[in-house]
Amino acid sequence: MNRREFLAAGVTAGAVAGAGPAREGKSNRPKFRMKYAPHFGMFENSPSVKILDDLYHQQVSEGNLIPNMDMAWSEIGYFQIGDNPGRDEPGSGEINDRDVFNRIHEKGYTGVLGMEHGVSGKGKEGEATLFETYRYCDGF
Repeated sequence: MNRREFLAAGVTAGAVAGAGPAREGKSNRPKFRMKYAPHFGMFENSPSVKILDDLYHQQVSEGNLIPNMDMAWSEIGYFQIGDNPGRDEPGSGEINDRDVFNRIHEKGYTGVLGMEHGVSGKGKEGEATLFETYRYCDGF
């Protein structure tokens, strides 16, 4: 069994179980940016293979988070949160995270938002800022 056949078998098994993988496009590979996400190939429009929308990578590579999210919405299965620069918590960089979170909510997403980021502050003060920021971003 080659890699493609192995992946297809795994996707089929996941679909039967009601689960499936999320694929991620990296910012340093322009052909795999979010704006090309619906064209990823053999799993396009798959009910069980979706896009991992890494908001940090997308901001680094092209920005336009909300329009790109809208364009590829039916293919997104999971979000990773991290601000740019630094891949720290929301509110620590240039992304308007409150608007992004609001759009995710408006679109009806009910899945997990992966907190793939660091904390820009130190110690308990940094952790407190992190929680305050998430409360602010969720207060739309």
